Amino acid sequence: MDNYIALIAFSTVVLISHFFNLISRISRVPSVLLLIGFGILLKYAGSYFEVGVLNVNNYLDLLGTIGLILIVLEGASDLKITRYNFPIVKGSFSAALVIFLASTSAVAILFHWWVKVDLRTAFVNAIPLGVISSAISIPTVAYFTKHKREFLTYESIFSDILGITLFNFMIIPSALNLACFTNFIFKLVVVIVISVVGSYLLLLSLRNMKTQTKFFIILSLLVLFYSVGIIFNLSALLLVFTFGILLNNSKNIAGFKISKQVDQERIDRGLEQFKSIVSESAFLIRTFFFIIFGYSMDLMGLFDKNVFLLGTLIVIILFLVRFLYLKFILNAHVFPEIFIAPKGLVTIVLFYSIPKSLAIKSFNEGGVVFFVILVTGLLMLMSGFSKKHLKTRAKKEVAQAGLAIIPPSISAFQS
Repeated sequence: MDNYIALIAFSTVVLISHFFNLISRISRVPSVLLLIGFGILLKYAGSYFEVGVLNVNNYLDLLGTIGLILIVLEGASDLKITRYNFPIVKGSFSAALVIFLASTSAVAILFHWWVKVDLRTAFVNAIPLGVISSAISIPTVAYFTKHKREFLTYESIFSDILGITLFNFMIIPSALNLACFTNFIFKLVVVIVISVVGSYLLLLSLRNMKTQTKFFIILSLLVLFYSVGIIFNLSALLLVFTFGILLNNSKNIAGFKISKQVDQERIDRGLEQFKSIVSESAFLIRTFFFIIFGYSMDLMGLFDKNVFLLGTLIVIILFLVRFLYLKFILNAHVFPEIFIAPKGLVTIVLFYSIPKSLAIKSFNEGGVVFFVILVTGLLMLMSGFSKKHLKTRAKKEVAQAGLAIIPPSISAFQS
């Protein structure tokens, strides 16, 4: 009987997540926030009905890792790289790099001053808060203009990669000297070469494999390579990102142009099937990750005076840095672009990956991190309700699809 109850619970959660997606399309409320809220509700409902609170923290890291791989792969596989949009790629990388380093450094200085910890500990704890969550931002910008959608998608994925890369470097148990930095650069170059070559071979395998299970074999290989890379402190997320880019640009790669139209159509169908599987798998993992995250939250910790003050200062720093870069460096429209910088899956995964020797114990067991995640998510949500930034083209596309949706818009960056 317990097995059937578990199946009922699993199916119900998936259906509720799908319902949240529908609500998100109509209301523009990110489904991730609804999932977190549902997890919180489950926890307090369990307490009300005197059901024992489960220890679910151990599942967050595993689900977060798998979700990160799938979400980055899903986002990258929707991007086209041509000579016309190369400036977007370059600009988004510059934005991700400068904003991430500046905001992380500023938050680290705050930790060093507020919590009285050494700079290395402060910087390790600041990195998760400087990363933009692609798990939240990519679905949010789905109805933005093409230029804006590509820019923000690239930026969030680059931010994930930069954050994880720097985090893995900072937690290496050795002195941060020239030799350590040189070794890190060497590993990074090796990873880039492996990512390009490995992605090319994976794409060849995907094209030439005839078995019915080839899609999940490729996914398993990606997860395997990523996990091995993390064990050896390598930036394995580059492999996932590179494979996703090559997947959606295979027609422009030497060795993948097919002379026969029938063969090309068969390959195109196969690639679309693979992207569909990745998208649905990401939906499933994302569902359970954010529900479990909401279930694990301690809402009482959010009302702690120190958590509120420190969390508020962190949010101000994050958006101030973003405002300064968008306004004075990129010369872009600021609102609501400034608020498309939520914290989420990567922040949580990195936070739970901080070694005990470098963790800040006075963080009230994640109260500050939870506060920043909720506030940045709510600010992004509120920025989407401004009628001043509606996008006519998206409205027409949605209306033609039979959906009464009025999505938010972000005007194109000025060149």
